[in-house]
Amino acid sequence: MKPCIFDTELNEVAYSPVKLFGFCAYLRSNPDLDRACRSCDMAAMQKCRRTRQGFVYRCHIGLKEYVAPICYDEVVVGFVLIGQVSDGSQEEYRAIQEHLQRYNIDLDHCREIYDKLPHHSAEKLAAACNIMDACSSYIYHKRMLEVRYLNMAQQVEKYIMDNIAWDLSIEHLCEHFNISRAELYQIFHNSFNASVADFIRGKRIAMAEQMIRTTDHQISEIASNVGFYDYNYFSKIFRKSYGVSPRNYRKTLAAAEDAAAPK
Repeated sequence: MKPCIFDTELNEVAYSPVKLFGFCAYLRSNPDLDRACRSCDMAAMQKCRRTRQGFVYRCHIGLKEYVAPICYDEVVVGFVLIGQVSDGSQEEYRAIQEHLQRYNIDLDHCREIYDKLPHHSAEKLAAACNIMDACSSYIYHKRMLEVRYLNMAQQVEKYIMDNIAWDLSIEHLCEHFNISRAELYQIFHNSFNASVADFIRGKRIAMAEQMIRTTDHQISEIASNVGFYDYNYFSKIFRKSYGVSPRNYRKTLAAAEDAAAPK
């Protein structure tokens, strides 16, 4: 199990205890597998950046990994990862072996060094993920990071979060940052893997959901506070994301709290 930190340019800036365990080091000595590994890491971090939530996934080889965002002033400035996690099961290695057959790799040697990997149960991985989440939250709330420079994508994201209720049209963003439409589209494609409209809509809905959970504000007030001035449109988009209307979502949360309360 290898904890590490990446910046938003997807550069690994810290790790422990080693950069790569023997199994992954051997696989990544193959250029095709190395490219596939980097693409897999990139896809996971891009998803994490969009959702701003940590999650467990299997890498393209079949080992388990975990990624969570590091935030500063509501902007994702890095990622914490737990990588190269094996459960040591026969099912896991069969899937790995099947995948590796398409590459020019010594499968017998792979098995030998796979067996030398530290193996961890799902419960141990879940506990490690909880610790990483706690660390990320502590770093954010205690402002333990000093961010001296925000790249353009981070500046755009911070501006959106700071002005979520106001005009965030493409024209306005281009004028504010003095960039062309093509440059703006490229930033969103490369950094967020989303269109400008989808990214902003997702941020607004996520913020609205948080306010519904944590405040007693009127739903219509929440909608306008995050930039939705057409309540019917807001309700439609919210239902598409969470499966129920905003009002029913709040009722479901209240019912769950009542059920969990001591009798």
